[in-house]
Amino acid sequence: MSSVYNDSFINLLMIESNISEKSKADFLSKKYVFGYIENEPYTNVINNRLIGLDSTYINAFSELSGASFTVKKYRSVKELAKGLNEG
Repeated sequence: MSSVYNDSFINLLMIESNISEKSKADFLSKKYVFGYIENEPYTNVINNRLIGLDSTYINAFSELSGASFTVKKYRSVKELAKGLNEG
């Protein structure tokens, strides 16, 4: 049931936002990187699995949109900002 809801929601969002099928396909074909620094209870990784509040949002967005994510740990905010700036 949630899959039908998710598909309907994404399709409505795309239509209402005038997002083309090509743009939608481009969005879904990418593998996104979630960069983080350890910041419990928000973000951490245990046994190669993202945990914490951020994981709740990432997983919900991934389930809703079909987008896929990998995670990358940074040692400092400065390194995280550099990674974001470099894409």
